[in-house]
Amino acid sequence: MHRMIWLCVLVTIPGLSPAQTNCPQAITPRGGFTESRYFATPRVRVSEAVADAMQAVGVSLFEFSETLMRGERTPQYVQAMGLTHGDETVSSFLQESERDDRKGTLVRVETHRSKWKKGDPKQSWSKTVLDETDCLLNLLSSTDPLQQRLDPVFSIATAIEVTLPSETPIDVLLRRFVYSGKLHVNQPLMAEVASDVKVGDVVVIPRGSSALAKVLSVDVRGYWNGRVAAILAFLSITAQDGQKIPVRGKEQLEGSGHRSWADQVGNARLPDLFAPNNRLPDLLAPSVDVSEFALPAGTRFRVLVDGDQKLVVSKAAR
Repeated sequence: MHRMIWLCVLVTIPGLSPAQTNCPQAITPRGGFTESRYFATPRVRVSEAVADAMQAVGVSLFEFSETLMRGERTPQYVQAMGLTHGDETVSSFLQESERDDRKGTLVRVETHRSKWKKGDPKQSWSKTVLDETDCLLNLLSSTDPLQQRLDPVFSIATAIEVTLPSETPIDVLLRRFVYSGKLHVNQPLMAEVASDVKVGDVVVIPRGSSALAKVLSVDVRGYWNGRVAAILAFLSITAQDGQKIPVRGKEQLEGSGHRSWADQVGNARLPDLFAPNNRLPDLLAPSVDVSEFALPAGTRFRVLVDGDQKLVVSKAAR
């Protein structure tokens, strides 16, 4: 089932349930402690997808490169995603490989316990990470939309002008995993167009075209059990000829998971909670909870074209 977040509504996220992700399989522990899989995709893109998949299973990454990713499942990420609890460590090893004369990437994922803990973990997330990676590689473009080659300027003989009507709905997919604890105001977020946008039978915005959003605000609501709230605004979509198409779409998101106050100390976005007139007794401060939210890579949003847009496209875009 595809996760759809509609425009201009309050969306309270209790941690995305497995049925709300864009991938068909639920985010649940499965498989052995060590699992391997080959992907016919360059390592630079696979490393992004693996990182997003690991975070989607509740892993907070503390080591990241194109060849190795390692992290531990933390209560903050686990609850923000609405997953089963656990303290497993997950490591992913990436190696360039070739099959049938095609270059790709071999990924090995291991689920284990921290070195100071004895015994095997109670559950494995290795196959889940690989399944989620597989989904993301099929769902999203294999190359960064910002790096894709734009079509050259069309000649008069091969170009036509079409009008993309105002209020045309366009579905876009979040390009990377987003965790509210790492958001800041004015932070750009990249997305991509989920499917070809047509006027009649002419493709005016191809699938995979880049979409730009920005974080308008991040704050905490509530006193004793605060909820992180953020407003995202979608600004534009880049057509294949490089033209910026203005779009409208604001999302107000709130967390309802759990985060220890100790993890928030020193966070600049919480100044009001400890303002002089609101100072909590020191003995009570550690009991304050702040709820976070998370959005997996591939989360679907809907935006609207802002005003009629005249576009020049190739006659071949049919």
